[in-house]
Amino acid sequence: MQKKDHKIRNHVLIGVAVLVIGGVILASIKSAREIAIGILKWLFGAGVSFWNHLGATMPVPWWAVYAVAVVLMLLVWLRVKHILNNWAAEDANDPLLAYTEDRFFGLVWRWWMDSNYYPRDISTYCPACDMKLRPRQPGDGCSTEFYCNKCASRVGTMEMEREELKELVVRAIQIELLTKQEELSKTGVNE
Repeated sequence: MQKKDHKIRNHVLIGVAVLVIGGVILASIKSAREIAIGILKWLFGAGVSFWNHLGATMPVPWWAVYAVAVVLMLLVWLRVKHILNNWAAEDANDPLLAYTEDRFFGLVWRWWMDSNYYPRDISTYCPACDMKLRPRQPGDGCSTEFYCNKCASRVGTMEMEREELKELVVRAIQIELLTKQEELSKTGVNE
């Protein structure tokens, strides 16, 4: 039997429960009820005033001014979106930013490259089954073990602490980036 995900239903039920409980609390507390009624009257009055403001005229009706403002904001938003999409497309065409996986020390390492060519969120994967590995430090604290839950085997051990190993992998990635950059400059691809 397949488990169904009812996120929307659950959120609606929570929202209804909050409204009902809030209504009961407001109805039972006279001063809170008066405050809520005052707030609702003020909101209604503000809405009516804004509606009347839209109908008021100067050389041009206010609703036309707001319509032009909305159109201008929409055009600015579309332009900014276009610029951001162009930047993303440029990044997608950058082979150095596409360098997000390699093998070091007998393990598969993956990361994402930020725009400054610095690897972020470095993770380790089993070279046999591609399961994400969790590094752990045995009791001595001077080494890091990688154990694969799927293969049920120890994949590798490095004789250094976890942070030291991470720094070593970052340096290995940066060396590979320099090598790739030199290769690209020789072929004239990334100029």
